[in-house]
Amino acid sequence: MFLLEKLLTLFCIIVCSYQLYLTTVDYLEYNVVTLLDIDFPDWFTAPDVTLCVQFIDAVNWTAWTIHHPDLLPDNCTIIDDDKENRSKHIRQCFTEMGKDDFEGFVERHFNVAKFYKIIIKAESLFIDITFYNKTGYFNGLQRNHEVFCTTRTYLRDPHVCYHVACRNGTNPSDYARFNRKRLIHAPNLGILYILDLHNEIFQFWDHVFVYIHSPLDLPRGPIHSYTFVKPKEKPSLFLISFVSMNDSLLEPPYATNCRNYHDDVEGTRSLMHKYEKCLNNQTLQLNPGFLMYQTMIENPQEVEANFSNRLRYKYKDKLNEIRTECGKLVEQPECKSLYFIPYIVGYERFLIVNENIPSIFTIFAPTNPDIKLVKSPAVLLETYVVNIGSILGIWFGFSMVNLLGSLGNHLLKLKNISNFAWYNILHLHEGRMKAVNLNGEQMDQKQNNVERPTIMYYRTYGLSSRFRAAIPESRSIIESRRSQSIRPGYFKETM
Repeated sequence: MFLLEKLLTLFCIIVCSYQLYLTTVDYLEYNVVTLLDIDFPDWFTAPDVTLCVQFIDAVNWTAWTIHHPDLLPDNCTIIDDDKENRSKHIRQCFTEMGKDDFEGFVERHFNVAKFYKIIIKAESLFIDITFYNKTGYFNGLQRNHEVFCTTRTYLRDPHVCYHVACRNGTNPSDYARFNRKRLIHAPNLGILYILDLHNEIFQFWDHVFVYIHSPLDLPRGPIHSYTFVKPKEKPSLFLISFVSMNDSLLEPPYATNCRNYHDDVEGTRSLMHKYEKCLNNQTLQLNPGFLMYQTMIENPQEVEANFSNRLRYKYKDKLNEIRTECGKLVEQPECKSLYFIPYIVGYERFLIVNENIPSIFTIFAPTNPDIKLVKSPAVLLETYVVNIGSILGIWFGFSMVNLLGSLGNHLLKLKNISNFAWYNILHLHEGRMKAVNLNGEQMDQKQNNVERPTIMYYRTYGLSSRFRAAIPESRSIIESRRSQSIRPGYFKETM
């Protein structure tokens, strides 16, 4: 029996320890669960818009004619000295060359800053940017005074990009967020803003990549959501909307192991920004005139490096090593990612055409619910503490089973002690009962009134009854002693 008790105790300790180990390991893995929320939020963020075109479409041919009149393809001959006609002939020569060969031509004859001087800038492309909202005391629509919009021109070999950013007027560093209900005041329900472009520029473009993206950063990297439109000779209206997605991860020690690159000490704004910055720093060490292909050049007027569209093949193996090394810096995912997936809602061509009609991009708020992914700890600290307490309580209870025999022995000892105590109490009261009976007999002889002795005897009998009820196993002893001390007719008289 002793061996069985010890084995049971050992079993409880082993199983309890194993469950505690599994529960602790599960908690320390810091796993997460994904909560999916699909809904129309009351508040939403106004995204940025970036239009990107190829090098050949972004060139200001008048500026080319002025600054580089003799920089022409080999088979191109220009006889006309008129500046306007000459610029058209130069454009025609390079158009016949083709966009791929033109990119190689630019790489051979221009660096970044030099090429930036002869391209069309954003301030020349956009006629107006209207951000619609309800303002002040006006009943209807006015130009929004709470939000202001700016434009910038970037280079990303082999593209020139025109960026539109609308920001909070009271805090220019903060992006614009507003209530969805305010969209009802737009001229067309749901319009966020309208971009008016000079059609004499826009109509010559081959195709336009349209990025609707997070206001936290530019559309960097080779993988980014976009749509593209095909310009027409006549002014056109493009209706564009987007789907919004928000993904939030948890920082270490949780399994998602994310990092907030937006607050990085190096001043980076996103994961891809840090990655591209590393690429360009490494390639400039490889070759002082080398900028990585398809990286965003934010201040092209200050960059004297060369384009690397063709040069990248010369350093192919070394560039692969640089990509691997820089990839190690961004192994942790972004903690908060805001994605916008653009799509074309509709397209119209203006029938009445004059030189004052622009081509228009109309950006609508989402007509589909937002998709929000939120990571939450799979096991909270409170849940872990409750689980530990439950395991300890259950196995402590099982370990008490082998103590039931000892507990029964202790209870039996307590019972015997109780019986002995009651026996002593009964023995004490039996002496008192004898005295009471003798006194009763004497008073019965002296007095004719029997009420008082009767009551006295009755109380004594009641006390004896309580003793018998409390200690049933001593009944034979009590009855034998009572028969010796009390007259045989006593019970008949009192009952």
